[in-house]
Amino acid sequence: MDLAFLAQQATNILAPALPFIYAGGKAVVDKSKDMLLEKGIEKLGSESWKRAKTLLDKISPKMGESLEKALKKVSESPDDPKAKEELKQEILKLLRENPDLVKEIRLIINFNI
Repeated sequence: MDLAFLAQQATNILAPALPFIYAGGKAVVDKSKDMLLEKGIEKLGSESWKRAKTLLDKISPKMGESLEKALKKVSESPDDPKAKEELKQEILKLLRENPDLVKEIRLIINFNI
């Protein structure tokens, strides 16, 4: 699996979940968290939600400002093709800069959690 394809798959997993698991620079952690998570799980299904959350947890520690901005844009407009393309490019950049993440991301994308 090449890195561009991996970045696309990661984007496809994250985009529909971001409105429920990501809020402006950080994972959702306040009182509205439970309500958002319930809505997200209901909409996406628990396996898709878990995969997206695990993926976000893996990339968050290595996230730079540009990836953070891309995540925020997609969380606000998950169907915007430009925002998703920007996110894909930022994930691709992250994978190129952090080869250790490639295997972990590949496992998240290819296996049930």
